[in-house]
Amino acid sequence: MADRRFELVCEIEPPTRPDLTRVRHQIGVLSLVADSFLIPDNHIGRATVSSVAVAHEVQAMGARSIACLNSRDRNLLGFRRDLLTAAAYGVDRFLFVYGDKPTAGSRTSELTVRTMIEEARGAADDPAFAGCRPFGIGVTSGLRPVPAWKTAADFTFVQVSFSVEALLRWRERTSVQAPVYAGVMVLASAGMAVLAAAGFAAPQFGVNVIFSVAAMAAFWYGAEAILAFVSGWPVSWRMPLAWVARDLLLPLVFAKAWTGHAIVWRGNAMNVEETMFSEAESEPRPQI
Repeated sequence: MADRRFELVCEIEPPTRPDLTRVRHQIGVLSLVADSFLIPDNHIGRATVSSVAVAHEVQAMGARSIACLNSRDRNLLGFRRDLLTAAAYGVDRFLFVYGDKPTAGSRTSELTVRTMIEEARGAADDPAFAGCRPFGIGVTSGLRPVPAWKTAADFTFVQVSFSVEALLRWRERTSVQAPVYAGVMVLASAGMAVLAAAGFAAPQFGVNVIFSVAAMAAFWYGAEAILAFVSGWPVSWRMPLAWVARDLLLPLVFAKAWTGHAIVWRGNAMNVEETMFSEAESEPRPQI
């Protein structure tokens, strides 16, 4: 495995309505650092644009894609349709998953991840897929023993964990020979990163985790309080609570920035619909 290079796979947010503008923005911004893009399939149990269609859009912009397909939402016929659609689009890498509990309807319960792998492998001998590249198939795993049928996958995504040592021990014990991608949770602010680092590092130095996080929070937000006081801004005992709430809400603000069109800034409502830009470009420029 020493000859395999490090790869960064970035999960992007598929739209919940028929508009790929924000998907294109995500790809354009993150393609500078990402080797591939993973596109979820009706993630967290809500309807989104097809992961295969978004994967095709990723590839059209010159990037590599991995389309996620879950066993929850499809029967065998629907799965074969998705494979045909993917082959027509040139999408040939998949991550097969079970799927979260749906917010509408119920599971089909006809397919499992294992049967999806067998069906995708069998496509290589199907005349309908003649001339198409073989599908690359990935699976997911936690830090636990991997079933034998999963070890035959072309790559494995490990679910997010919070111990590098535990991840390395799992990797040494497992018989998976294909590439393994470790799940990483990206923190939304420097403040959250500092507090998380304090909590994770505390046991290494024999320090109580709660005490370590509290001390780091006092230092971090204390510095902000001093800066606010020196700058002449209002400071009260409620401010640290407001700052903590602000940092905890940042992930929601970040998600809203990718999925929403309208914002309110200092009482002014602004809408950044794509049609506004086209209308602005169609207006004649003033002559000077």
